[in-house]
Amino acid sequence: MHGSFGLTGPAPSLEAPILSALGGRVTAGSTLTVGTPVANPPVVDAGEPLGLNVTISGGSGGYNITWLGLPAGCTSVNASKLTCHPENPISSSTTYSVTVQVVDGAGANVTSNATAVQVNQRLSVSVGDGRNLGIVPVTITYVATTVGGTPPFQFSWLFGDGTNGSGNPVTHTYSSVGTYIAYVFVNDSFGEFASARYQPVQAAPPVSVSLSATPGSLSVGDALVLDAVAYGGFPTYVYAWSNLPPGCFGGNLASISCAPSGSGAYTISVLVTDRFGNQAETTVKVNVSLPELFSSGGLTGWIILLGGAASLIAAALWVRRSPGARNR
Repeated sequence: MHGSFGLTGPAPSLEAPILSALGGRVTAGSTLTVGTPVANPPVVDAGEPLGLNVTISGGSGGYNITWLGLPAGCTSVNASKLTCHPENPISSSTTYSVTVQVVDGAGANVTSNATAVQVNQRLSVSVGDGRNLGIVPVTITYVATTVGGTPPFQFSWLFGDGTNGSGNPVTHTYSSVGTYIAYVFVNDSFGEFASARYQPVQAAPPVSVSLSATPGSLSVGDALVLDAVAYGGFPTYVYAWSNLPPGCFGGNLASISCAPSGSGAYTISVLVTDRFGNQAETTVKVNVSLPELFSSGGLTGWIILLGGAASLIAAALWVRRSPGARNR
């Protein structure tokens, strides 16, 4: 049997398929296309992993891929995916514009649009200096300042007196006398951790003063010692005396030694002021009397004695002047 036959269907394409560097099939002569790089995450702490990838299609032959504008610590690779750990930037936060340049086997050269990558410095925290001295109860407001890291931040505190708190700023009251050191701990959204301590807080007891007089009762001209003892607050202390007996002089002295020159009942006062102006005052009573010679009973005796002496003197003068006495 003789016959003929023919081919049916569409004619086969004469274009040969080419395998791309990414493992896909690229048709020779199609346009080289480079997508915008994708950063994961777009905001990252220094030292944390940063992922970058780009989509490439079309072109001819294999691809030569170069990453441009990478953060410090990241190095370009001839691949559509890149993972690196950015270094700490100089400023607290630095934004990089990352692009990808692709050259195909036919020499076509395409550079992608830029994608922004923000690299934050490694997280650090400080607690500013402020009030750290006071008379109990002492209330302190703590304010922490972060540098670097990626918000939101979580703050927790140890106040040094067995209690804790959270948030920023925080206020805490110390009700007992003592010295306390507070610590702050902060975490950012990537789990980065930092801590700092506040300067020691000194909670002091109120200023008080005691005053003694030795002796409490004395005569004019006798020795008197006044002793003031101050405690609490914040030394050094300043002393101010008032209502001292005549012959006793005050001044900025904790102890006074003197000999009163005037009699009377004195309520002596001393006011003590510490270096931050906290004050306390107290008094002591001192009785200064005339010597016994000038007391009512003693004066009578002296009058009698002086009277007798005057009589003896008069008698002696009379005897010396008597004619009979001269003839003997």
